[in-house]
Amino acid sequence: MMFFGTLGSFAAGAATPLFIYFLVAFSEAYTQLNSSNILEQSLSVFLEIIYLGIGTFLVGWVMLSFWLISGARQISKCRKSYL
Repeated sequence: MMFFGTLGSFAAGAATPLFIYFLVAFSEAYTQLNSSNILEQSLSVFLEIIYLGIGTFLVGWVMLSFWLISGARQISKCRKSYL
């Protein structure tokens, strides 16, 4: 459980640099001189940002749930050994 929680935290932490990369790509779509292609490029980057947000939510949920389950198990064992 702790291993998968750690992997989830690594993936959730990697989302911030990826978001910055997509944000730069989104702003570069507006700096091009060809205005007919701006909508297509910005829409594709916008969809990638949405997919990144969904993926970040999922790996964040995996991280949190696995660490909570692992912590609850450890607390239960500590309480049993204390009593």
